[in-house]
Amino acid sequence: SGNGFQGPIPDSFNNLQKLTSLSLSYNSLAGPLPPSVVNLTALVDVDIRFTLLSGPLPANASGLQELISLQITHNLLNGTLPPWLFHLPAVIFLDLAFNHFTGQLPDFTGNSSLTFVFLDHNKLQGSIPKSISTLRNLIWLDLSSNNLSGIVDLIMFLNMKNLVYLYLSSNRLVCRIDKDVSLLNLGQLGLSSCGLKEFPGFIQNSKSLSYLDLSSNNIRQIPSWLTSMAWDSLTYLNLSYNAISTPFIPPWKSITVLDVRSNQLHGPLPISICNLEVLFF
Repeated sequence: SGNGFQGPIPDSFNNLQKLTSLSLSYNSLAGPLPPSVVNLTALVDVDIRFTLLSGPLPANASGLQELISLQITHNLLNGTLPPWLFHLPAVIFLDLAFNHFTGQLPDFTGNSSLTFVFLDHNKLQGSIPKSISTLRNLIWLDLSSNNLSGIVDLIMFLNMKNLVYLYLSSNRLVCRIDKDVSLLNLGQLGLSSCGLKEFPGFIQNSKSLSYLDLSSNNIRQIPSWLTSMAWDSLTYLNLSYNAISTPFIPPWKSITVLDVRSNQLHGPLPISICNLEVLFF
């Protein structure tokens, strides 16, 4: 990694049948991800980030039974996501963000070991399949900045007891929040542009929340319970592009960034700004 390599990944990699780790990131390698890589059945870790790979992924890579980590973010890859990505038994870390993948999300059943999934900043379409609820070991799920649509019932994440990072922002989704939703370990939540009309009540139980983005929704009121929350961890709060009318300065000493731009605020400017470093009115 970190050299000036150009051109396609050579077929000669096919000879390295005992290779377990391959890192070609931060180069100028171009062309598709060749079969010479996905045929290396001993691979455990593949890192080809920040290169110029293009074209679709191979249709079949079922031989990668030992693969734990696949990182091919920040490339020019396109086409649909092949089902084998989510059916390899050992994969824990899957990062395909910042590419040009299209089509729908495939079925998630088949790999219960997935822990980190990054599919953000692509062109994925359609709804989020209910089978995502089978990924009970998930810690990090980022589906933001795609073209996903439909109604998302957040209760589908109820079984993800370890979920800390959840990002669904900047799609065309409408999030529906059932009263039974409970994500106790949630640390960061991005629900920008999710059709919300009120604060998601389940965050009352998220004692470790540090990042909350509810921008570009239709929230009109600050709930009475919000200011009484004992959040000593919240550092970032984005409520911009809503319909909130009452000026709001959070009481938490930990918060450093508050964004309430493009609302319907009126009245006197609040004087107390706690420990804010960035304030957008």
